[in-house]
Amino acid sequence: MKLHTLKTIAFLSAFIIGISSSGQAQAQTETVGATLITSGALTTVDVSDFDFGEFFILIAGGDTPTLTIQDNGAVAVVVAGVVDPGTNVTPIVAPTTRGEINVTAPIGPIALTLTRTNTTDFADPGLSLTAAEYATATEGAGNAINADAANGTVTAVAAGVAEQILFGSEITITARPANATHTAQFDVTLSF
Repeated sequence: MKLHTLKTIAFLSAFIIGISSSGQAQAQTETVGATLITSGALTTVDVSDFDFGEFFILIAGGDTPTLTIQDNGAVAVVVAGVVDPGTNVTPIVAPTTRGEINVTAPIGPIALTLTRTNTTDFADPGLSLTAAEYATATEGAGNAINADAANGTVTAVAAGVAEQILFGSEITITARPANATHTAQFDVTLSF
């Protein structure tokens, strides 16, 4: 090979090496983020509260009568526990509603946990909101939730469709209550 060719090859090699190693490489960094939105997406609607109606009440002989609205069937108060003829539990105004809430879930079918909490009993010591139960299309009637922290299951059958939950309850009468409007309540929590 000629000296001139070797010099040219050496020069080109050095030039290429010099170009490739001269200076810092230029780079850019970008961050790619990720977003995820989660939601329980349960919605509930309080359709109606209990209305037991109006009663004339006299208690005698240690009787402890109860007034019960069932969680299914006609809205009516069933009077039980009257033994002494001096006890009188007579309706004056008929009851109008049982308790009812609706729950809508984002997917279905899905089993939800229903929990009774925060019971506030009647202020009058002669009255007590004792037993409670609920009914749904899937679970049927007579599902007891008689105290705080009592649980049950409600199946939301279809996504985005309100599931009706009907409530029945019982008032136990241990003494003649004052003539007044008496109120009591409990909370119902629905969760996945």
